[in-house]
Amino acid sequence: MREQIWGGFFDDSWKATEKLTIEMGVRYEAHFMPAAYNLHMVSFWPDRYKGVGSLEGSGIVQGGVSPGAPNDVVFGNWHDFGPGSA
Repeated sequence: MREQIWGGFFDDSWKATEKLTIEMGVRYEAHFMPAAYNLHMVSFWPDRYKGVGSLEGSGIVQGGVSPGAPNDVVFGNWHDFGPGSA
């Protein structure tokens, strides 16, 4: 299985008064699509769900096997923001 994750963060501290210091930070991580080119990963795609009764209508896709499904059937996450580390 292969997956790439890129991340970075920014943090800063600001001394507002002698007794008050403000710490700020933000972190971002980009998770690229994981793929297992020799394992044919399985995932659920809601847009292909048509009901129970057949594998094709169940929304279950297998990477590189199901029609129109690429090898990497699990999508990445590009919206991962969080607090920075201080």
